[in-house]
Amino acid sequence: VGTPLPRLPPAANQEPPFKLETGWLPEHETFLIWYAKQKGWDKQEGLDIVLNRFDSGKDLIGNADKWVIGACGAFPILTSHYPEQFTIIGVGNDESLANAVMARPDSPLLDTKGANKGYPNLYGKADDVRGKTIICPASSSAQYLLTKWLAAYGLTTEDVRIQNTDAVPGLQAFFEGEGDAIVLWAPYSYTGDEHGLKVAATSRSVNAPQSVLLMADKDFAAAHPSQVASFLRVYLRAVRMMREESVATLAEDYKTFFKEWAGKTMSDAEVIKDITIHQVFLLEDQLRMFNAEHSRSDMQDWLASIIRFHAGDAYSRDKTEELLGLVTGAFLEKVERPIPAPPQRALPFPLSIRGNAIWKSRASEPLSIHVSGLGPLFPCNTREALLSPEEQPPHRNQNVSPILIKKRPDPFLLDQAVFFFFLYGNERQP
Repeated sequence: VGTPLPRLPPAANQEPPFKLETGWLPEHETFLIWYAKQKGWDKQEGLDIVLNRFDSGKDLIGNADKWVIGACGAFPILTSHYPEQFTIIGVGNDESLANAVMARPDSPLLDTKGANKGYPNLYGKADDVRGKTIICPASSSAQYLLTKWLAAYGLTTEDVRIQNTDAVPGLQAFFEGEGDAIVLWAPYSYTGDEHGLKVAATSRSVNAPQSVLLMADKDFAAAHPSQVASFLRVYLRAVRMMREESVATLAEDYKTFFKEWAGKTMSDAEVIKDITIHQVFLLEDQLRMFNAEHSRSDMQDWLASIIRFHAGDAYSRDKTEELLGLVTGAFLEKVERPIPAPPQRALPFPLSIRGNAIWKSRASEPLSIHVSGLGPLFPCNTREALLSPEEQPPHRNQNVSPILIKKRPDPFLLDQAVFFFFLYGNERQP
């Protein structure tokens, strides 16, 4: 079987690219399509992808006439007046670690940790939370996190005062002294970090996984299935790039994107954290998630849990099944394979930290990482240090074992801080 030839841009006498209006929020998943656009990957698929910005999922859904493909959390879709006008075609990312309930450092909400033994990483207790004012946008993934946080203490939204405000004005109000806690998502949570706010809960800590969904206007998708599949191929190409490239390769582009789209200047640490805490899914991952061969797909099961939480017993079985019918893997199945690989990755950059650490890789057993007491984390952070033992040149430092990591690693803990970064081996994963 021969190697597929790379796609070439359309010749001058071919039809112009198909203009595709899309809707996005100023956050992680949008970087992928923004980056793809910068690289001209949309043109290679016969598309001209137009990126329209919205400041919240509610805003995006409320302006659905301005786009035909978009991305946001499940809640804005389900709480819209006409959710049946959309079809869910893929997953942008998992943002469970990016959504957070935050409080001021002297808040009594932070005095207690693990009051509910079922949630050992959760701060607060019922008596401290009851009656407090929480800044949180309604009909959002943030509201889902807030409600799950309250439920962990046996409370409901009736036990607190909720101030329905979006992230930017909400942060301004919080910094001016309003409210006792605020629910944020990246990158706005990083602004909270900069001002000393502390995390009381994340979606992960309350067992409330949250994904950004890729969706299309149902009528448009039915009329233009090839364009929807081509869009997914562009996005999934960026997903593969995010999974295989080092953060050093992406850092400057990531900063540029956030400056242009969110008006935020990202530090190196914020770039590393934001890329790492958002999990992205390759085509084969998404095909498994959307595979409904046996009754419901994993994605439908997850959406069913959101529906139950949102509506309780208010929805009939038929209504629930209608909403689950929004999920389809049909367009993922149409994506042309293989997804193009990114160009040769750049070498990772060195970081300086203290202490000893264990790197936990998703793909293997924990790998020991050499750390000197006060020096750089990787004193031998060179191309030779990334090679296999057989490939090592004879002059390499024999006192330092080669570091071989082939997949994106999970975050690792060091003392009381959490450090995030990428390091990859010399072989590209298939």
